[in-house]
Amino acid sequence: MSTKNVSKNGLVLSRTNFVTLSNVNNSIEALWKAFGAWYQKQREQAGKTQEDVAKAAAIHVKTVSRIENGEGTKRKTVIALASAIEADVNEALKKAGFAPQNTENNIPKPIKEALSTSGNLDDGDMQLIANFIRMLSEQKKNGE
Repeated sequence: MSTKNVSKNGLVLSRTNFVTLSNVNNSIEALWKAFGAWYQKQREQAGKTQEDVAKAAAIHVKTVSRIENGEGTKRKTVIALASAIEADVNEALKKAGFAPQNTENNIPKPIKEALSTSGNLDDGDMQLIANFIRMLSEQKKNGE
């Protein structure tokens, strides 16, 4: 693979960086699509409509529809949605790429420090990013 460098606003990125970022983005999209499909199936098995869930989770019905169609959401929304259909909250969090509730925060310190300086990321956001970094490291180790 060629590593042609591109300079943008003083930041030098190689083609390899773009491919890696693209892979992460594709992984995130696949994760949310899988979560949405899983959630819709769970909701239907629970005999609930999107309207029922929206009311119980105190969110708009369009939000439920977008999530079921693969749009990402916040950790607290995943918890509310799981609770609305009486699903296992930790299973829902795991399916959505978040750490389960009541577990020790195991984000490596250098990653947590780097991410904490980048804006309004909560622990759930940082855990999601750390999980993707670990996944990419494993893929690299396995030659994928």
